[in-house]
Amino acid sequence: MKASYTYALGDYLDIARTLRGRSFLTRFGLHCLAATVVSSLLIVTLPLTGVQNGPLWFAGVLAVVLIAVEIVVRANIIEKAAFRKSGMAQVPVSFDLGDDGIRWERSGTSGLIGWEQISNAAFLPEAVVVVFGERQGIALPARGFATPAEFDEARAFIRSRLAERGVALNKEH
Repeated sequence: MKASYTYALGDYLDIARTLRGRSFLTRFGLHCLAATVVSSLLIVTLPLTGVQNGPLWFAGVLAVVLIAVEIVVRANIIEKAAFRKSGMAQVPVSFDLGDDGIRWERSGTSGLIGWEQISNAAFLPEAVVVVFGERQGIALPARGFATPAEFDEARAFIRSRLAERGVALNKEH
């Protein structure tokens, strides 16, 4: 089964999200909770230190700043900048799924990711993200396959190859 596509930001973000692990809402909720705790501590401790109530606005501003930073980070600004610097933008990529693994090729470079190297996979609605090594992954988007049926066949093939090795899958959609 072969797939060929032009590497785009969405593919990079799928890989980054899969490698990060936890969901956006979990991380965002935890950061909001942390901002609330810090603000509450400031609201409680500032009057105890003899500071007038006027500077209490600082606690609210700090909470807003922490939440704004989280929104900016979660808006993938960091990932977008890393993608632009990586030189992968708009690079043609091709994959061939075989019995020995996933053969890839891009910009004259090629290689093989053996099935034994794959540690995880995320089956997203429009892509399969395969994780190998410590922090490396590849995306196989549906748009890279000739038909939706080929994409479904590739998903099933990857799932079966990983099931043979007992690899726990990250997400099923």
